[in-house]
Amino acid sequence: MPEPGLDRRFNAFMKVVRIGDVSVHALRPEHRSWFLPKDETLESIDAALVRLLAGDASTLPSDLAEAYSVNCIAERIEYHGIAYFLYQQDILVPKALHKLIRQTVHLQGLWEISHREALAPLFGLLRARGVESIVTKGTALAYSIYDDPAMRRRGDTDLLVRRRQLQPARQALREGGWQRLTSKIGQTYQEVWRRDTGMGFTHDIDLHWNVVDSPLLQQVLDVEAMITRRQPLPALHEHAHAVDPVLGMLQGFINQTWHFNFGYEFMGRSIAGVRRLIWDMDNHLQARAFTPNQWAELQDIASLQGMAPVCRTCLYSARDRLGTPLPAHITRWLDTATQETPVSRYLSCKETQDAFWMDLAAIENPWRKAAFAMRRLFPSPDQLRERYGVTEGRAMPDLYLKRLGSLGRRLLASGR
Repeated sequence: MPEPGLDRRFNAFMKVVRIGDVSVHALRPEHRSWFLPKDETLESIDAALVRLLAGDASTLPSDLAEAYSVNCIAERIEYHGIAYFLYQQDILVPKALHKLIRQTVHLQGLWEISHREALAPLFGLLRARGVESIVTKGTALAYSIYDDPAMRRRGDTDLLVRRRQLQPARQALREGGWQRLTSKIGQTYQEVWRRDTGMGFTHDIDLHWNVVDSPLLQQVLDVEAMITRRQPLPALHEHAHAVDPVLGMLQGFINQTWHFNFGYEFMGRSIAGVRRLIWDMDNHLQARAFTPNQWAELQDIASLQGMAPVCRTCLYSARDRLGTPLPAHITRWLDTATQETPVSRYLSCKETQDAFWMDLAAIENPWRKAAFAMRRLFPSPDQLRERYGVTEGRAMPDLYLKRLGSLGRRLLASGR
């Protein structure tokens, strides 16, 4: 049951909280494109936020506050997902910015309550059908290493099940009031389920039956190993389980590197080449909680799977930005390990079609190879409509020709 009074508090909050002349509804992407400057570098804002988050400064530089609008700085804080941390640290910032931070934190808290109430009953439904599942990524971290789950800003929950248990998992989702959405092109081993609370929030679950969508990266992290080594997550629900910390850290490194290179969706845009500070905070808190045995296992698995370069990038980013302590033998390993592997080459691809060819080469079975290629070349009609933003009235042959033409131009541009 929803928390008593939550809908009332949320509706009241939506009425009274205002950002300048724009209500808190402006937090939705379609209303906020005016926040980001199109012609200015944001590196100086990011550098100042790093110092604030690390505790090396307690206020924004005066020249920064003068050079950028409050809304611009507030949006950068939201992109990095660190409003809660800055609010806790009671930093000295302009009053208007402090107000925006406070409002964001308040909304995060309301979202977290609503998200947990929507999500938690699902674990009992899954258990009743004999489905073994694990929560991964942001929600797993929120309810394990963070003092308050609302501190870990995120937009959904990732849930992993075995492929053979996919149908009963879908039945449990439907019984829990979740509705399946059209998957995006390229999402071969996952699907999105949504639930509308009817009180201002909608919540998404990314249901996975493979750890990642990439056939090449699937060789690094195995579904069976992830589920077999699952650990209880009682802070979320008595029947909830999370990914093992070591495997979860490696999965997080892959996810962060992928988004860094290919883009992280924010406000309707894909932003690449910028590491979010919340990723560094994830890695910082996980590293501080690791035992010597976990560090040893991380080194063993990463060395075997060619993930040392990815580990180096992610761990050193947390170290350099937040002062994350790393064991001496881990830094020696990271500095001396091979810095180019199939995994690192894949995650550093400049174009998605380059990643496609590497994935195709990683599939040994010719029938599966053909099926993978066909899914990418000829996605479902619903996926095409979603991709090009058209209604059912548009002739499907036109959309398929449009997609093939786009792929052909990209292939020619890549020189393949």
